[in-house]
Amino acid sequence: MQIKPINNLAEITQLLASCNLKSGDISADNPPFFYGIQYSNELIALIGLEFFDKVGLLRSLAVATDFRDKGLASSLVLYAEDLARQQGVKTLYLLTNTAEMFFLNARYQATERNMAPLDIQATSQFSGLCPLSSAFLSKQLTR
Repeated sequence: MQIKPINNLAEITQLLASCNLKSGDISADNPPFFYGIQYSNELIALIGLEFFDKVGLLRSLAVATDFRDKGLASSLVLYAEDLARQQGVKTLYLLTNTAEMFFLNARYQATERNMAPLDIQATSQFSGLCPLSSAFLSKQLTR
């Protein structure tokens, strides 16, 4: 299955909703970059990226229930990390309520929220959509 850019906001928000992930900040005016995997013309897995100079925000990792435990999430994360490196990103950050162990296993590290760069703090994910109880993680990207 091939990972490719996804621009259909209806498809994106439908998959996020089916995975109980918020999408209130996603709009056609200023969407994050989304990449996904389709199967039989249906979006089954998705990841989003926001870039801010040398830092990035990994967001909205979602895999449809019937397609979990097949390595799709790991493939999407590796793909997103490669894209971030290509854009000159040195550190990726993320917030999660449910996938902390997945990301810790992918070598992300727990990070104090007060250590977040200002660009990350200004995102709707950080400042409102994700509760303060969300795990805040980061990963240094190397070439």
